[in-house]
Amino acid sequence: MDLEELSRRLSAEIDNYVYDYTDELVGAPWSTDRIKTGIREFRSALIEPYWASVIRRDTIEQIASADPPVCRCAVVADDGKGTLLAFDPAAAEFLLARRITDTLESYGVSGDAVGCFMAR
Repeated sequence: MDLEELSRRLSAEIDNYVYDYTDELVGAPWSTDRIKTGIREFRSALIEPYWASVIRRDTIEQIASADPPVCRCAVVADDGKGTLLAFDPAAAEFLLARRITDTLESYGVSGDAVGCFMAR
């Protein structure tokens, strides 16, 4: 995977993001201001992508495991508060990871880039 291509893809996802809320979803829809704020925060959190190992702690089995899976991901955003957005090319999905000492661990939030970042 080419990191420059990933950056272009990410910019396009942000530029074309449409917040869809249907009556089948639980909870109240986010306000237009909240969406705009989230997009603005996401843009400011974008970094030059780099490769990193991410320990997957997404399932109960992975959380309990002494030897959880580790994947090579491209880190693409950092909110400055310890949460990073990464892309796992093997799973073809974005995921949130938290920095714990010198490691990155996912924690069960994955999907599209904008949705993941705004779920943090």
